[in-house]
Amino acid sequence: MRRRLPLSVVLLLAGCAGSVPPPETDRPFANRIDDLAGEPIPEGEAFSVHTIFSAPALSAHLTRIRAGAALAPHFHESHDETVYVLSGSGDMRIEDTTWRVEPGTVIHIPRGTVHSVEADEGGELRGYAIFTPAFDGRDRQFVKPEGP
Repeated sequence: MRRRLPLSVVLLLAGCAGSVPPPETDRPFANRIDDLAGEPIPEGEAFSVHTIFSAPALSAHLTRIRAGAALAPHFHESHDETVYVLSGSGDMRIEDTTWRVEPGTVIHIPRGTVHSVEADEGGELRGYAIFTPAFDGRDRQFVKPEGP
């Protein structure tokens, strides 16, 4: 008899084995984050987002920020974001607080919260991001800096 794995088990196994699934899936799968890391950040871009999977309730992504680069202040109007830092280090600003991030750091950013991140010069900053509901890349509202 075939059994379906609960989503929590699928997420736990995401670092264990398997091949890249289709971006949208309602079926369990397992995949190694390291298998996705070989795709370079596009030339001229500061960051990239690779969708690991997407379902109506949530989506998971490998995010990468080039060494020394930054993702400008922005917010997501209708998405909560949780990020687990896989490698690299940098500074994440969430509203008026700057947090030092490094492997093992977990960050939760509720919808509507302005945030930005800058990777250290020493290497690329990689994270595993989960959005609820599923993120399609369009709900990223950049904030203009204040000043004259």
